[in-house]
Amino acid sequence: MMTLKMRTPPILVTLFSTSSTPSILHQNLKINSSEQLSPWLNNSTWPPVNSSGLGMSCFTMTFGAISNLTALGILAKSRVRFRRKSKAPFMLLTVALLLADLAGHMILGAFALYLHIDQRYKIQAEKPNKEFCQIFGASMVFFGLCPLLLGCAMAVERCVAITQPFFHAAMITLAHVWRVVLFLSSLALVLAVLPLCAVGNYTIQSPGTWCFLPIHGPQSTADTNLAVAFSCLGLTALVLSLLCNILSGLALLQARMKSHNLNTKSAAHCARRTSSTSSSLFCSLDVEMMAQLAVITVVSCVCWSPFLIHILVMQFNQRTSTHEKDGFILLGLRMASWNQILDPWVYILLRKAVLFRLCCAFYTQRPTVTENRVFDHSCISGPNNELYPVDVSLQDSLTMHNAVSVSASLGSMGLLRLFGVSWSWSLAAGLGIYLGTRSWKYFYIAARTAKRDIIGLYVLLRVKMALWRYMRNGSNIPSIFAQTVKRHPNKPALIYEATGETWTFSQLDELSNAVAHWARGQGWVSGDVVALFMESRPLQVALWLGLAKVGVEAALINFNLRHDSLLHCIGVSGSRAIVFGAELADAMLEISSSISQSMVRFSTGGDLSAEHQARLGAQPLDPILASSPRHPPSPCVPPKGMNDRLFYIYTSGTTGMPKAAIVVHSRYYRIAAFGYFAFRMSPIDIIYDCLPLYHSAGNIMGVGQCLIHGLTVVVKKKFSASRFWEDCIKYNCTVVQYIGEICRYLLSQPVRPSEKEHKVRLAVGNGLRPSVWEAFTERFGVAQIGEFYGATECNCSIANMDGKVGACGFNSRILPNVYPIRLVMVDEDSMELVRDSRGLCVPCRPGEPGLLVGRINQQDPLRRFDGYANQDATRKKIANNVFKKNDSAYLSGDVLVMDEMGYMYFRDRGGDTFRWRGENVSTTEVEGVLSSLLGQTDVAVYGVAVPGVEGKAGMAAIADTTGSFDCKGFLQKVQHALPSYARPVFLRISPHVDTTGTFKIQKTRLQSEGYDPRLTTDQIYFLNTRAASYEAVDEELYNAIAEGRMSL
Repeated sequence: MMTLKMRTPPILVTLFSTSSTPSILHQNLKINSSEQLSPWLNNSTWPPVNSSGLGMSCFTMTFGAISNLTALGILAKSRVRFRRKSKAPFMLLTVALLLADLAGHMILGAFALYLHIDQRYKIQAEKPNKEFCQIFGASMVFFGLCPLLLGCAMAVERCVAITQPFFHAAMITLAHVWRVVLFLSSLALVLAVLPLCAVGNYTIQSPGTWCFLPIHGPQSTADTNLAVAFSCLGLTALVLSLLCNILSGLALLQARMKSHNLNTKSAAHCARRTSSTSSSLFCSLDVEMMAQLAVITVVSCVCWSPFLIHILVMQFNQRTSTHEKDGFILLGLRMASWNQILDPWVYILLRKAVLFRLCCAFYTQRPTVTENRVFDHSCISGPNNELYPVDVSLQDSLTMHNAVSVSASLGSMGLLRLFGVSWSWSLAAGLGIYLGTRSWKYFYIAARTAKRDIIGLYVLLRVKMALWRYMRNGSNIPSIFAQTVKRHPNKPALIYEATGETWTFSQLDELSNAVAHWARGQGWVSGDVVALFMESRPLQVALWLGLAKVGVEAALINFNLRHDSLLHCIGVSGSRAIVFGAELADAMLEISSSISQSMVRFSTGGDLSAEHQARLGAQPLDPILASSPRHPPSPCVPPKGMNDRLFYIYTSGTTGMPKAAIVVHSRYYRIAAFGYFAFRMSPIDIIYDCLPLYHSAGNIMGVGQCLIHGLTVVVKKKFSASRFWEDCIKYNCTVVQYIGEICRYLLSQPVRPSEKEHKVRLAVGNGLRPSVWEAFTERFGVAQIGEFYGATECNCSIANMDGKVGACGFNSRILPNVYPIRLVMVDEDSMELVRDSRGLCVPCRPGEPGLLVGRINQQDPLRRFDGYANQDATRKKIANNVFKKNDSAYLSGDVLVMDEMGYMYFRDRGGDTFRWRGENVSTTEVEGVLSSLLGQTDVAVYGVAVPGVEGKAGMAAIADTTGSFDCKGFLQKVQHALPSYARPVFLRISPHVDTTGTFKIQKTRLQSEGYDPRLTTDQIYFLNTRAASYEAVDEELYNAIAEGRMSL
């Protein structure tokens, strides 16, 4: 952030941006003397100022003030870098210079606007008193000369610091610098106030909007001496600054060339250590300063020399007229005034970070990316936090490019107005320059996606405003549900498909009240946890909702779990009690002796014998609830708000033991509300929910619409592909839910007449493969697919709001930072984040696969990450220094790809992609192709290591219930459908492929068993490329492959 600036005085363009001065391009700045005179200028021939001059004055004053305030803000933000003694003097001089510039903008701008308004609206009937012009002129001289002198002091200070560092360190202190600032300011002040003490005079200058020392016509000796002194002081400061800057630049260049030669060897290893940071070629404060010196010096000399030299020349070439209309002096003054607007932008743009990006872009290349693989030019976090650098990040480059585009556009517009070009043509030229520097593709993308982005912004703001309102009112999910009950007391809330039973909102509310009284009777208090282990049914909703009314948190356990996994889920949540369904009594019996005897157990549903109840140590819950009070319970103490825990939902466990994700009240509302508004649901919709209620899709995206927005939800005990459309017809469903492989299962069913007789208009869910998407909508006549991406715990959920086939959501390309998510590069083998040499993550370009991350802000309900019950698991999902230094972000663990329009497509779960034959193989894509070839059969694709072979060989586990799998026919199809590197080297034919309770392929066991026939009874085949056929793997062939005797 180092700047040695030859700053300009804040003589604003506002002083002379008047359209009464004709364009020099056409009339050589000749003033039409026939125009009406300003009433207070008496005999002068200056015309009045019209509205365009006033507008330009306001624009330049505002733009200049904002520029200097921005520079001050950046300097304050980076003050830590200037704490060293050798840098502190420069910072003090810089602050003084910026403050002088800012004060000049505000004070002189106010004077100039006053004169503009006075001439336009004829406020004064008489000429203003002389004192006004004297003060105005004194301000012009002081704020013009002071920054020039301070800029010269900065140049001298830096020259001494660079050429004589030991002398500078020993002799130059902050006290000395304070004295220099006071001396230079006093010198400028003395020269400015001399005319106020009757030594010289200030006069009104053409075209009547500024006051200054007399330049034309008869002058007294004092006037001439003051003008010469002003000009000579300014020119001396410029020349001295130029000389000092040249000396400083040469010294720095010489030192850096030596440093570069010494560091060439270590730089070849692409390693950046803390010890070498200060000597990096492009990362030092001195290099930053050198670049700024060169630009500032050139800009200052070009802008200021004409004005100062012309004043000096005019003192020896006197003219007769007191109010000579000198076009050149106006042009010079305008150029000088623009210097003080350009200077802050040089200071803002030529900072260390920006210089580093420019140098990296010139000297290095973008990380080589081939099929989702990041190679040598990139680097990852290594041991001991060493960083192996890549070049500048795409997002930072775009940010810099945006700033340059805006600056060039505004600057060109102002300069054209300076030369008298009309506002309309100036605006057109500014827009043209902006378009030219931004690329037309940006505007093409903006035009194509504006409607989508506006809808997305509306949904985001609506959800966010509702959340803030609920947080301000101290609401939570039970209280929001109470409002829904008031709106729809007798409307069906939940329909249980298994029994046909219908629960109205009032009945659901009363049953949840009974649960709350029962929980309080057990002595449970706010913060206690109760596990729920049962198949999907409306009672499960009433149970967790009733527990929430008294602050007790439910742990929703997957009813497919057994043995160790079940024990793990009960234990990790810290549950004090468990409520289980009678249908799961056997599963409970298997672990009964392993769970704590202090854990209270209740059973519900079905008829368990007294003997069975005794063996389980359980009590029947249904009669207890039947006799419990139905009135609302008293509020829990302490009360729970939107950021407090509601319940726990467990991850699917595709990569290990399930983790208990914390769901707070605001997260429940957020997920449900996003689905409701994004996919345009309404209270009259009826949702068919065939997903398990222990999962967020079924319990939040589905049931949440009932509790929060008053929709009716049909609860299906278990998904049935054969009964799916019949159920939708029976209950007049308009919305269905899917997840994982459900849509593919439906496509694999025989064609039935009922599959198009339904009223379903919307299918909501995630995990719909592009290969299935269009076939599903065409066959079943579903008008809208509401595909979304999101995990229970994530803060980077996205939604496909406009039906883009294959996309799981989008992020705006127009305003990407409105929703701070990003795809960042990762090493495909280790899933380590790729970082640049500043330690920040490297964002992906459109078309490059990357890990989805979301910035964490615990104060924002949309950005917070609550993690898991296990703190170690929570820490593993958080990365620091992702978007910027010292930030934190949630790691989704999933690899996505974004196209040029901002649509995102799911590619793989983290770690699923493997590398074979120098290419990256996407398991998700290969699974989709193989499943289509096999008539929508379950297929799991994964990589297995082969000793002595680089990468991993592809292996496909295929479900074959008939036992008649045709390897020869399969190979023929695969050869036409997949490239050689993506074809499975090994096949595993099994009666079924393991899936989770939410129909996700589970690969953990398959990967651990690999292609070893001794570890499974399934038939395993090996692709013999020489014979062009799959061969059964026996122990002999397995050993040949493992020992490298069989070529792959």
